[in-house]
Amino acid sequence: MIASLLLLATTLAPALASGSGAQPPPPPEIDFSGLPEGASQRRIQADGKPHPVLARLLLDQDTIAAGSTARIALHLVQDEGWHTYWKSPGAVGQPTEIDWGAPEGITISDHVYPVPQRFEQLSGPVPEVSFGYDREVLLISEITVPEDTPLGRHLVEARASWLVCKTLCIRGEADLTLPVEIVAAGTEASPSPYAPLFDHYHAQQPIPHEAVTGLRWRAALSVAEVPADGRFRAVFLLDAAEGGTLPEVGDALWPTFTPIVATDYSWELLGPPRLKQLSDKRILVAMDAEAYEPEPLPTDARIGGLIQLEIDGELVRTEISTPVPFTTAGATPEPVTAPLLALAAQHLPEGAAGAAGAAGAAGAAGAAGAAGAAGA
Repeated sequence: MIASLLLLATTLAPALASGSGAQPPPPPEIDFSGLPEGASQRRIQADGKPHPVLARLLLDQDTIAAGSTARIALHLVQDEGWHTYWKSPGAVGQPTEIDWGAPEGITISDHVYPVPQRFEQLSGPVPEVSFGYDREVLLISEITVPEDTPLGRHLVEARASWLVCKTLCIRGEADLTLPVEIVAAGTEASPSPYAPLFDHYHAQQPIPHEAVTGLRWRAALSVAEVPADGRFRAVFLLDAAEGGTLPEVGDALWPTFTPIVATDYSWELLGPPRLKQLSDKRILVAMDAEAYEPEPLPTDARIGGLIQLEIDGELVRTEISTPVPFTTAGATPEPVTAPLLALAAQHLPEGAAGAAGAAGAAGAAGAAGAAGAAGA
């Protein structure tokens, strides 16, 4: 834990240099020469060299009609070999942050990350793995304009910050502005020159799990509430929807399951998630974690992962998660007994989360035992 904090608290750190897994499709070629001044920035560093990331602020329409929504995005273009990071970056990296400024009434949503790439460095007996983006990435938000917004030109501002890594990790930031023309309600939108780039990266975003028809999943937590200084285990079970079949993935984590965990160091994983494909092709994932006495206690913590599976010829990319309720440090955790935890105790027994978490899984195993593979 302390090592992780030091790593991300400094401006320089060992970087993950090699990528693995399928490369995403190349983005379309775009002419950015018409981008207004202030919407593009590459800062000069203290050593006089340009920062390795060029940042742009883009809109997918030429204008926005009052009472409608459009897409706005931060476009990061990295020099060759440099990477920025996903929302759950792994061993090295930090998520990109965007602080928006807009005229009164106009709202801008949180940005959505496309599916990341995997980067790996063999710096010891266990590879360090992180998740992020090579070359470039577009982080898309939605901008919503109320119907009573005054027509005309309005200025949208974005302060972006990121960590970019190659053989070193360097923090970067940009202050960007973009004039947005608001036109009368009902005016038909005209796509901007950057619309194809939005469509390209939108196609790489995970879809909401509620919209996925080919995949079913369940989750269980080893304790009813996690003490702020305690350990816990989260277990996920993936299955194809009725009539479907999951592919053979073996026990390899990537790209089937990419962990989504806290990035504020309130808690973190004790090691990489472990995956087991059962004989009936269902996929079992166990995640063991430990809390570090966060103050204040998190109220919206979740644990989960990005799923990437080809099910009956269709590529499914979606995110699943389960809540992690916290209670005060030193509280006695209440173990949970559930068939899903029993299944994990049977197939993924090592690294069970602490005494309470292990008790939950073991108790479930005693109660449900062989019900595991058949009935979970």
